[in-house]
Amino acid sequence: MAHALDPASAVTALVELISSDVVRDLAYFIQDQAGPGPGVLLLHSFWGLTSSFKALADGLADEGHTVLAPDINFGEFPDTEAEAVEQLGQASPDRLASLVLTSAQLLAEKSAEPTVSVVGFGMGGSLGLWASVRLHSIIDRVVSFYGTQQIDFAGSQSRYQVHLAEEDPYIEEDEIAFMEATMGLESLAVETYRYPGTRHGFGDPDGDSFDPESFDLAWKRTVEFLKG
Repeated sequence: MAHALDPASAVTALVELISSDVVRDLAYFIQDQAGPGPGVLLLHSFWGLTSSFKALADGLADEGHTVLAPDINFGEFPDTEAEAVEQLGQASPDRLASLVLTSAQLLAEKSAEPTVSVVGFGMGGSLGLWASVRLHSIIDRVVSFYGTQQIDFAGSQSRYQVHLAEEDPYIEEDEIAFMEATMGLESLAVETYRYPGTRHGFGDPDGDSFDPESFDLAWKRTVEFLKG
């Protein structure tokens, strides 16, 4: 059975990146009682670091992983999708990038292995894909739920698993094709799955597009991928 650790002691290095008015619930850090396991950096969607998202971290810890889920919404919990999109548009890219990179580095220090995996949803998925290039010596697996990146993947040493909705107003088909092509140029291992009848956010219980059946399948694939 997994148990949560004191976030204050687990994420000391992250505090410097957060303004003084947002220091509570800075991150969620959990591992199995047996001790450190393979690290998983869990990056939430624009709904924030919710209780349902923390439950995913609990499940990964029960699988033997050491999990760090930083609050990349910096304490915000939007009430509607429109509000979530607006907040994301106003977020500082530099602040988000610094938080994700520092989190991955800190997790690597606290895990059983020198490399870590990243599992991200929406904006978290996009950040995970980006971080795999910036921290190519630390990140070796990335799972992205409906997140893409239009970057050069040169230098990446990661394997990738990408879960896409059938209908997604936030992602153009050209973006997916470009990302797969740039990954292919680097001969990176990529698994891509598309889920019929789903919309963006099908893996987010806090949103209106949640599809339990499709997400259950996608999550099983994710857990297996992290073991590989």
